[in-house]
This record gives sequence, C-alpha cells and structure tokens, in this order.
Amino acid sequence: MVATHTTNWTANEAPINLSDETVNLIVDAYRKGKVDGYKDAVTSEAKMLAKSFSDNLKNAMTVSEQLLKAIEQHLNINVTDLFMRIDSVSNFKTAIIVPYEFYVSDKRRELTELLLNKELETETDTFELTFTVIPNKESLDKDKLQSDGFIFEYAN
Repeated sequence: MVATHTTNWTANEAPINLSDETVNLIVDAYRKGKVDGYKDAVTSEAKMLAKSFSDNLKNAMTVSEQLLKAIEQHLNINVTDLFMRIDSVSNFKTAIIVPYEFYVSDKRRELTELLLNKELETETDTFELTFTVIPNKESLDKDKLQSDGFIFEYAN
C-alpha cells in the first residue's frame, strides 16, 4: 500500500504479476506528483516567508529612520547611535543611544511617550517594532550590543 492518503482515498500499488503496467505508471505518477507538489508548496512557503521577512525588515528600518528624524527635530535631541535587532520574522527592536545628560533628565519622558505611540501606531498582526533607550556613557560597549543581537547600525 502506498503511503499517500487523502480523505477517503488510498492509492494502492498494483500486484507485481499485473501484466498491464499502466496502473503502475499511474500510481508512480501520482506519488511523484504528490512529492513534487509538496516540494513546490514548501518552496512557495519559503519564498512567502522570505518576502514577508524582507518587507518587515525594510519597514522596521524605515520606521526607525523616521523616528530618528522626529526625535532630533521635535525633541531637539542629538541621537548618538541607532541599532536594530531581529527577534523574529515579524518582531524587531531598535536601540536608541542618547546623551547621558538627556537620559537622566525629565525630558526623557517626552521621548518615552513618543516611542510608545510609535510602537502602538505601527504594530500589526504581522509586524512589531519596539524601542529601548540607552545612555551614551564611557562604559557603553558597542561590541556587547552587537553580541546581544543588535547587528544593524544606522549610519547618520
């Protein structure tokens, strides 16, 4: 018996002594078609997943760049660096490096509100971008940021 089942149908192999090879050819063609169809479906699914990931990554980068400009223009903050990490096909995180003086000031609340609004505004069923704010201090080690997955760095 061939291991190709559908709801109520099973493709059975013909007995070896069957003189008409047509049945064997049909069963073999059915099995090959099913295997090839599976491969095509897997390939098609992989292509869709790759496109979804690519679109989401571009979106995360674009949103982060727009946010950077808004932070610098509206809040008058000189962002030192911007890094991005991929958490999954649809989840990304951007690290915003700000001057230490700003990080410890009361103005940071305005930035936090802006970031939360942007997270809520851009979140969908298939896309999520979150932000973290890091103070720029002497002890900031960018290599550790990269080892934590923040492999994309924005070049101002």
